[in-house]
Amino acid sequence: MSSLNSNKMFSIFAMIMMLATAFAGVSLIGSALTDEDSSAATNLSWTQGTAVNYNTGLIYHEYKHYEIESGSLPSGVTKQEVSGTYYFKGTPTTAGSYSVTLRATNVMAGVWDDTSTRVSYSITVTGTTTNYTVTISAGTGGSVSKSSVTVASGTSISTSGNTLTIGSDTITANANDNYTFSSWSNASGTVIADRTITANFSPSATNYTHTIQYQAGGSGVTNMPSPNPQTVTNTSSSYSMTVTSTVPQRSGYTFAGWSYNGTTYWAGQSVTVGSNATVYLTAQWSSNAITITSSQSNTAITTAQSFVYNLTSNTSGATLSISGANWLSGSANGSTYTISGMPPAAGTYNVTLTLSKTGYTSATQSFTITVENVLAFTSSPTSGFYVVG
Repeated sequence: MSSLNSNKMFSIFAMIMMLATAFAGVSLIGSALTDEDSSAATNLSWTQGTAVNYNTGLIYHEYKHYEIESGSLPSGVTKQEVSGTYYFKGTPTTAGSYSVTLRATNVMAGVWDDTSTRVSYSITVTGTTTNYTVTISAGTGGSVSKSSVTVASGTSISTSGNTLTIGSDTITANANDNYTFSSWSNASGTVIADRTITANFSPSATNYTHTIQYQAGGSGVTNMPSPNPQTVTNTSSSYSMTVTSTVPQRSGYTFAGWSYNGTTYWAGQSVTVGSNATVYLTAQWSSNAITITSSQSNTAITTAQSFVYNLTSNTSGATLSISGANWLSGSANGSTYTISGMPPAAGTYNVTLTLSKTGYTSATQSFTITVENVLAFTSSPTSGFYVVG
């Protein structure tokens, strides 16, 4: 074998040996990687928000790297290679318990190292408690039961009506007179910084009363409206109220509507009533008295004459009564009543006529009828004539 071939063979053999030692876990540069016991986890305790710069002691090699085989590092922390050594660096942002396993990988073969070189870590991140101040203010028209509370970060905020709950603190919004609670501002979610919550109030709607008072307008009136007075309360400064359908009663009179300020109102009509005001509606009445509108003076007739008198009145349908002359009778035609008759004998008759009707005041009229006998004349051939009385 020539020396050239011998040199080539030696170079190939050296390369094979180099590759073999790399796969066997022997470092060609620096010390060899050490296999770790996977059951012996390293316990680490960190604080949320505090920077971490942890040296794992694991050596970086160009042929073998340590990668995460299982689990994960806390948020905000990463595995970094610094000057040939692996570190856990960063700032954990979330409290909790974490586990992570690093395992050597054969870079040349692209597989995990067959020696199962791995290291496990059990990491606890302790949360930090940050307190914040929540200021509670009251808008115009009210007050709050607490002006501020100090609570830990993450404390929940909720509301129910005029009640505000921040963690275990309860705050009540109280409205002043003529105001009502309306809402809370900036009162939801959780506390993650100082904040101000405001209780809002709005002016209350002003209520007004509107009243109708019904007045009898005379004595002896029954069946007045009930209730009386009648009152409505609302926010209108002027309100249209409906006149009652109840009709009052009064003997001898007819109801003629309700009077207010010279205007007559009837059932179902509207009358305007101002704020905190009373309208007095007074019953109007028209008299039911029967009036005889004709006259009859004293008169004289003979027994041979009949008597006829046409009495007129303001009322139809009345009952006519005649006293003092039983030979007289009456008949009606609307509001005209005829009284007539033939006297049976001479004499003086004091006649009284009466018109009556239910619910009306009766009317009377009186006069005298004088009845004379008829004169009889007899002629005599001897001595002229004489009167037979």
